[in-house]
Amino acid sequence: MRISFHADASESAPSWRTSRRNAAHLRRVVTTRWPVRASDGTLGVIMGRRPDRTARRKAERAARQTVRDRERLAKLVVGGSAERPIEVPASSVIAVRARATPCPQCEGTLHIEEEQAPSALVRRVVVRCQRCGVGRDLWFRIAVARPS
Repeated sequence: MRISFHADASESAPSWRTSRRNAAHLRRVVTTRWPVRASDGTLGVIMGRRPDRTARRKAERAARQTVRDRERLAKLVVGGSAERPIEVPASSVIAVRARATPCPQCEGTLHIEEEQAPSALVRRVVVRCQRCGVGRDLWFRIAVARPS
């Protein structure tokens, strides 16, 4: 805890002092910066911890880390990258499979924005979640039926 006073030019030091017991009490009570006027009229600022803000920021950091982890996992599952496409028997099945795939963040339904064909057998589908609005790419490969 830091207590700082700006003494007037006529005074050499502030008259208000804190004991260890008082300082510990102020650490528990004070949650933000508060201007304080001492008994001699000098103005100071009490700097203390802000446990409510700290807890909120810790929860926000954990939520952002969870989002990053889910995005990494979504890219590792089948269909998340061009190296691991979803196998489909025909191109007519791609739209149905893309809409049936849940959003990895919120389990919402996906809306197809665009479908591209980087090669003859590979399709890239750009989708966006209708609930959370996160966009992503799904990759599909059309399986060629081989004669038996």
